[in-house]
Amino acid sequence: MLLCIDIGNTHAHYGVVAHGQALFQRELPTRAIDHPSEGFGPVLAPQPDVVRSKLLRSTMTNASSAVRSTESCVND
Repeated sequence: MLLCIDIGNTHAHYGVVAHGQALFQRELPTRAIDHPSEGFGPVLAPQPDVVRSKLLRSTMTNASSAVRSTESCVND
C-alpha cells in the first residue's frame, strides 16, 4: 500500500493506492491536518473492512486511472 499526500496552502489531498488500484482519494483543509478529531490521525485510522471491501469491488476499468494517480504522486 502507498499513501499519497499533497499538502497545499489551502487543502491537503490524500489517497491510498494498493495493487495498482486507488482505494480512496480525499481532501481536507490544510489547517485541519493536526485537528484531534478531523485531522490525518482519525481519518487515516485503520478500517480494514472498508479497505478490504473496496479492494474486492475494484475492477480493471479503474486500474488505469489508479496507475495515473500513482505516477502523479511519485512525480510531484
